[in-house]
Amino acid sequence: MSIDHDEVLLAESVLSNAAKYIDDLSKNTTPLLVDEEGERINLECEFLVQRIELSFLQHNVNAAELMCNNAMERFSRDESAASRLEPRIRESLGKVLYKIGKDMVKRANLTNGVEWLARALEIVDPKYVGSERFAAELRFGIMQNLVQTSLKTQVPNDLRKAEEVMEVMVNEWPERLNVHCLGLDAIVAQELGAEAYHAGKLIKFGPTEAGILDDADHYCFSSSHEDDVQNSSI
Repeated sequence: MSIDHDEVLLAESVLSNAAKYIDDLSKNTTPLLVDEEGERINLECEFLVQRIELSFLQHNVNAAELMCNNAMERFSRDESAASRLEPRIRESLGKVLYKIGKDMVKRANLTNGVEWLARALEIVDPKYVGSERFAAELRFGIMQNLVQTSLKTQVPNDLRKAEEVMEVMVNEWPERLNVHCLGLDAIVAQELGAEAYHAGKLIKFGPTEAGILDDADHYCFSSSHEDDVQNSSI
């Protein structure tokens, strides 16, 4: 469940009360049964998902980042907790981080956009979310946006990350035309540099269409778009 802008005040009140219960759970000294511990982990993560989204809607990026790092440590890098987290809750967390990353990119904050998209990709680990359509398409969308944004930054570490993600995409979705278009984009962007790359898009598409493609986060420098580009978007 996501939070609408007109529900921010209500959400803040509800989550403030929920925080008290989460704090009480964390102070519990009585050993929990295996099922109870699993429930506690999932409740805590659901709470953090909502807190991260609420903080971002309130333009408190520092608080959102702090809670995101907490969630990453607890539910991605701690194997015991990670294995007990329900796929739907993991997907919810990934979706929120993905949403924040895309918003950063739209605001031309590419560096932070790459960071949030990378976090989303780490959370939506196929080891835990499985191969159901929603999880697969969410992961595809995150990877596609991460590659595109990394190419725009032209930061060496980001370009290396783009290469690594592209290899995974080609292996997992070899039938998708937009994956191969994105691979060509990666080659061209690295050869030309960010400014020449964008100038090439302007020459090919014209300023209006190039802008639309950037806003949609679905472009192909070397070929025309196909319906699967739209269908694969989250």
